[in-house]
Amino acid sequence: MKNLLYICCSVLLLLFSCDTWDEDINIDKNVPNLRDENLSPSFFMGGMFNGAISINGDWDRSDNTFINAILPVTAYYGKTKSLSQGNRHRSWHDFDGHVWPHCYASIRNIKNVRNIALNRGDNRYVAVADIWESWMFYMLTTFYGDIPYSLVIADDVPLTGIDYDKQRDIYAAILTKLKAANDLLAEETENIDEASDWVYYGDITKWRKFSNTLRLRMALHMYNANPGEAKSIANEILNDPASYPVFESNEDNFQVNFDGASRTSLYYRYNPERIKQIALSQVFVERMASLKDPRLYRFATPVKKVHEESGYVVPQNPGEDKYLGHLYGITTSDGDAASWNGGWEYSSLLGPAFRPMDENLEALPAAATTPIKLATYSEMLFNLAEMAQRGIIGGDPAAYYEDAIRASFTEYGVLNGFAGRSEYDRAYADQGINSAEEYLEQPQVAFNGTRDKLLLINEQRWIAIFQLHFEPYFHYRRTMLPGILASDNASSFASTGSGKFFPSRASYPTSEAAENLKAYEKARAEGYDIAITGQDNRNLARMWLINNGSSPSLEMETFEEPMLAEDEYPGGANFQDWYSNTWTKSFWWENE
Repeated sequence: MKNLLYICCSVLLLLFSCDTWDEDINIDKNVPNLRDENLSPSFFMGGMFNGAISINGDWDRSDNTFINAILPVTAYYGKTKSLSQGNRHRSWHDFDGHVWPHCYASIRNIKNVRNIALNRGDNRYVAVADIWESWMFYMLTTFYGDIPYSLVIADDVPLTGIDYDKQRDIYAAILTKLKAANDLLAEETENIDEASDWVYYGDITKWRKFSNTLRLRMALHMYNANPGEAKSIANEILNDPASYPVFESNEDNFQVNFDGASRTSLYYRYNPERIKQIALSQVFVERMASLKDPRLYRFATPVKKVHEESGYVVPQNPGEDKYLGHLYGITTSDGDAASWNGGWEYSSLLGPAFRPMDENLEALPAAATTPIKLATYSEMLFNLAEMAQRGIIGGDPAAYYEDAIRASFTEYGVLNGFAGRSEYDRAYADQGINSAEEYLEQPQVAFNGTRDKLLLINEQRWIAIFQLHFEPYFHYRRTMLPGILASDNASSFASTGSGKFFPSRASYPTSEAAENLKAYEKARAEGYDIAITGQDNRNLARMWLINNGSSPSLEMETFEEPMLAEDEYPGGANFQDWYSNTWTKSFWWENE
């Protein structure tokens, strides 16, 4: 951290001190002069967006956190290679070079946007920089816990002794900054530069909506830790929509967009071998199929092959296009994983909503513009449904819940994608349903039925926020719903911080131990409910958000892994028996 900050400060010092040098040698025409009155803050916005999500980075490296941990541990992806790490939690210490450094490296560009805007008296860019910075630090602190914040964002960044701020203080500061940013933009009438805004194409009203939608999300995340403040924030926003607008449709979704030319989507940069490694989880596929959900054919691809001989697991959906997931959380080696149930060709892969591809798994041109979604209208409505159900806000939780499902269907172009649409009929044949309203009336979906209301909300949100950055992990850790299971063999990796507990946090990168040891050690000793002493408890320590009596236990129920003995693995006659008798325990909706 200190090296990073030293570099940032040295660059800024160099830029600001050039006028003391000989004019012929100190001017680099390729480096912008931050004091140039003609320089727009929009010049640095690309770098601001780029740093936090590594838009131009090596996708095979920068996606490791997302692909190898977030999606497997929340049961979206199965195991064909390495993905057991997410479920047994080993990969939670392998984030060096990914989340932390990318985000902290982008701070200089955020400061440049803000400082130039302040010099020009342009509050529009000040507010946008504050909102993006707030989202980034919300993500970091919710992921790690206590982190460097106040000294890092200050104008005069110290070169040594970077203290960590408490998570409760960071949340309070971010919420204050978001509210102030909304108020600044409320006084403006002119949009910002369209070309440099990769999120909202210059629309400052949508930036306002996101600032308040993020405040609502944060209020929900902090409710168990500080119910009074969370309730006050949520009701302040919802009771005064003129002052605090929020998302009103999918047009307001907060996402980084790609033009498909100078900036291509991260999904486009997957190579076919990577695609084979991220088959969808059978829990995820089977839950959508069991609900006759039209998002199935958008989220997943049909399998390439179906087994005809006995002993293997075969798709159960009735249509001609067959969908089947892979096993998640299995603790075997990469080689073993590739053989489960015959391999990747018998599993559904990432679908056309994210990566349209040809028969050879090469991305089609449309994949180059797939956005990276960071907050959506449907997620906000599910959050409001939960808030209403828990009594945090007023309103009808059923209405929020049903509107959230409709919003998700609209988001993925399937609101009218039921019976009579070719993709739907190829998945469900004559056993499908006819409309979104019929979907909502199913006993497993109906809000006024017999199923637990919070389970319903969390189950449907779990489906809807597939690929929504880190939110699936944040929401699941907060609620532990629906009932995802862990492998019973995960406990054998307890010495590396694994086991049957859902991971409570991401570990600090090893660079912090090397460069910021004093603050790093203090945070590990005092920042959680237990002192972090080594690998065995680094993923058990509970941060402020979940260190309270209202938060659920992180201990997961387990399923029994199949044995590796001859004729039992990976596809012998006993494998089908194991699946029927053991794996189906993972289908919580069948075991309520």
